[in-house]
Amino acid sequence: MLTAKELEAMLKIDVKTIYSYVQRGLIPYVRIQSNLRFSKPEIQAWIEGTKLEMAEKPRSLNDSSRRERSEGEGQEGGKRSVQEKRRRERDAGSSRFRPLEMG
Repeated sequence: MLTAKELEAMLKIDVKTIYSYVQRGLIPYVRIQSNLRFSKPEIQAWIEGTKLEMAEKPRSLNDSSRRERSEGEGQEGGKRSVQEKRRRERDAGSSRFRPLEMG
C-alpha cells in the first residue's frame, strides 16, 4: 500500500492533484480510518485503463479547436465575438444600452 506522498513520487504529480482525483472518484483508493492508501497493482491497472480510455476517445475537442484556429477563431476570436455582440446590441439601439431621453 502506498501513501499519497509515495504515489506523488511514483506518478510525478502533486499530492493536491491526487487528493482532487480521490474527491472526484477518479483514482482507486482505500480509506483506513482517516488515512488514504493506494494499492500499487490497482494504481497500475488504473493507469493502463486511463491510457486505453484516452486512446479510444474521439478527438472532438482537439478537432474543434483545430477547426476554430483554421477559421481564424482562437481564444482571441472568442473575445472578439463577445465584443462584437455587445457593439451590435449597442448600435441596434437595444434598450439595455439606450440613454434615457428627457422630455
